[in-house]
Formats: sequence, structure tokens, C-alpha cells
Amino acid sequence: MIIVLSGPAGVGKTTIARLLLRTRKDITRVVTMTSRKPRRGEKNGIHYIFTTAEEIQKLSHTGKLFETAYIHENWYGTPREKLDSAAHNGTQGPHVLLVIDYHGMRRVKQEYGNNAVSIWLQPEFPEKLLERLQKRRAPGGKAEIQRRLESARDEIQHSGDYDVILTNWEGDTKRTLKDLLTKLPKYNSL
Repeated sequence: MIIVLSGPAGVGKTTIARLLLRTRKDITRVVTMTSRKPRRGEKNGIHYIFTTAEEIQKLSHTGKLFETAYIHENWYGTPREKLDSAAHNGTQGPHVLLVIDYHGMRRVKQEYGNNAVSIWLQPEFPEKLLERLQKRRAPGGKAEIQRRLESARDEIQHSGDYDVILTNWEGDTKRTLKDLLTKLPKYNSL
């Protein structure tokens, strides 16, 4: 089974993904590729595979990437191999977790159908997104934050296309994880 987790920038996708992976040992994360520079504390091969835009394009043209996306002035790509394996194994596992955007989710659902479940993570308080993005101190400053907020507005319009809508409770990630774990078994005995 392929589990897709999406949500606007700053909503806490990485935190919830990390908690899910600690709790469910039968789920592994597909590490996606990016051409962006690592943020403080990020490690190559763990958080992302940091590479060049040219390398992502090359792998895409050879079919080794399931999808690519140009987001916030950086390229992202999803390696195909683990997705195919997880879809083939179905509910038997191991399952894989993908943290990708709406366009990637649509591609996963089109190609893998019932072998994928999509989860939209939304903030309890949407106004907190700005605060979280400001704390990140992303390169590009205010312009980058504004781009991410505009993307968030666009992405939120597609939240109804997801199988599960999950609220990330402010200051209560344990509650968010519990809600997620309650909802996952409804999808092909995950």
C-alpha cells in the first residue's frame, strides 16, 4: 500500500510522517529527491536526496522517477522502484509513505488506484501557517514565505480530492497521530 501525505507548507507533514514511521514499523518512507539546498539539520538520504535539477531531469527522462514537480523554484522527484514494489505487495506490506504535493498525489492515485490512500493534513488554525513559515527562515525571506502561502491557498482548494482529511491539532501531535492511526485501517487492512 502506498500512503500519500500532503498539506500546505508549514502544516507539520514532516513531524507527522516521522511519528507515523516510529509507530508503524511496517511503513517506510520513500525519500524523494530535490534540487533545493538542505535546511539546517537535514541529512542527505534521510530527509531528501539532495541533487541537481539536471540529475532529476535525467532520471525523469529515463523513467526512473515516478513523477517530478517544480515547486517554490526547486525540482522534486519521486523514485519509482519503491512505489512499484509497495503497490505489488498491496496490503501485505511493507507499506510506503510519500510526502508529496497534490499533483503527485493525483498521479499516484491514477496509476496505483486502490493500492494507494491519500491523506490531506490541514492545520487546526490556518493563521498559524505564516508563523511556522517565518520560524523556518527559508532562503528567499519574505518573498519565499509569500510564495509558499500562495501555494497553500491553491493546495487547500484540492483538499476534498483526498481519501482522508486529517487535522494537525496545534500543540497535540499525539492526538493527530492517534486520529491518523484510527483512519488508516479502513484502507485495505493497513
